[in-house]
Amino acid sequence: MTGKQSFAATRQTLALAAMTFTVALSSWAANQETILHKFQPGGDGLTPQDAGVIADAQGNLYGATTYGGSGGVGAVYKLSHQQNGTWTETLLHSFLNTQADGWFPTGSLIFDGHGNLHGVTAQGGSTSDGVVYKLTPTANGPWRETILHTFNCQTAMDGCTPDSPLTFDQAGNLYGETQNGTCTQGGGTGCGLVFALSPSGGSWTETIVHRFGASLSAKGGSSPRYGMIWDNAGNLYGLSPFGGSGTWGVVWELSPVTSGQWKETILWQFGPSQQPS
Repeated sequence: MTGKQSFAATRQTLALAAMTFTVALSSWAANQETILHKFQPGGDGLTPQDAGVIADAQGNLYGATTYGGSGGVGAVYKLSHQQNGTWTETLLHSFLNTQADGWFPTGSLIFDGHGNLHGVTAQGGSTSDGVVYKLTPTANGPWRETILHTFNCQTAMDGCTPDSPLTFDQAGNLYGETQNGTCTQGGGTGCGLVFALSPSGGSWTETIVHRFGASLSAKGGSSPRYGMIWDNAGNLYGLSPFGGSGTWGVVWELSPVTSGQWKETILWQFGPSQQPS
């Protein structure tokens, strides 16, 4: 190779490298973070870290904040995308710091087929043990709230402290998890459960799908959270950060069997360095 050929090859190599760097830089710039909304004190929602966002068919985003709102105990908000590229926030509901409402909404929201939003609060309600709520859009202003269920760990065989997203089955029943609830093994109220809410005549009836065993038991998971998913056969899958033979948490499956009962199967037990958090 002559000096002229070597220089030409080097120049081509440098040009290709520069092109690669430019493409990479453009890709990096295109993936930079854009702040859609900054939550601010003074009536806005605050601390949205415990719930993700969901989108409607128009691309609007919906979420919940654990604190803030007019009552200081959380809010549900909507972010609408404007033609100029900005986003506008609308508070759909501010939770009240009274026993008539839930406090501290957690977990992502979920739409039903009619455009209503459903979610849970970790505390509040007449027992302070948390609620399942529905928000229905109105012609103008805030959405109308309906409390579907108030949890009661104190005097009833119920769960409390729900903090996971809800999920619908094909029949329109709501399923969810509570971190706490009467244990099947060893007593106590820290084991949690999976529940179902079924609509009937304008009200909702709770059914306990499964009660988890004692938190330090090898008999299954404990304190379920993070949300659940369905398979095509109607089985539920979820995570527990506690339980299993090493007490480091498990992945579990709940399968419907006869007479409304569900069977728990442990699919995976985590080790000390793998605990879901």
